[in-house]
Formats: sequence, structure tokens, C-alpha cells
Amino acid sequence: MPPQYESNIDSPVADMKNVGPRYGGAITAALFIQRFVKDIPWAHLDIASTAWKPNSTAPTIPSGATGFGVRLLDRLVADAYESDADAVRGLVLSSRADLAGAGVARAARKDP
Repeated sequence: MPPQYESNIDSPVADMKNVGPRYGGAITAALFIQRFVKDIPWAHLDIASTAWKPNSTAPTIPSGATGFGVRLLDRLVADAYESDADAVRGLVLSSRADLAGAGVARAARKDP
């Protein structure tokens, strides 16, 4: 993480703030998370501008929640922590959620 952005989350009245300037916002958000996770592997997906698609006329992306990143996270969990059968089931569920515009597929999943 670039150290020159660290001061973006410094606060005169709190330990830190969870807001940054217009430029470097994704980096600032990642730095905020980094202060809490210490040595635990982690990733920051900045979905602020991609999570919601208002007034879309694109046939493949309906208006509303896009589900951006759902399949990526589902695949990561499936590949790293689940068996092959669970991985296939998770990809099908997350694909359905993406098409429906839902943001969280795995939370609603019930094992058959």
C-alpha cells in the first residue's frame, strides 16, 4: 500500500476516519481496512461505482443492483475452501444472483 495515502485517514478528533479525498478513494479505503487486519490475508474490492446501475438500457445489465464481484468472491471461496461439488453449486447460485441483480448469493444458500 502506498504510504503517501496514510494521512488521508488520520483524524484530529478520532483514531482514524473512514473517508478520503476524491482521488485515491479506493486506496484510502484499503488503508482503513489494513489497520484492522494486521497479518491476515485480505483484499479490497472497490465496487462503489459498479454496484448499482440506474436507468440502464443495456440488455445484459438491467437497472438496479449489478451483483458486481459476487462471482469473483464465490469462486475464491469455492476454490480455496469447498469441495468440487460445492464449487459447481456455488457458481450456479451466484450466476443466478448476478442475473437477478442480487448482491449476495451465498448468504441465502441452503444445502440440499
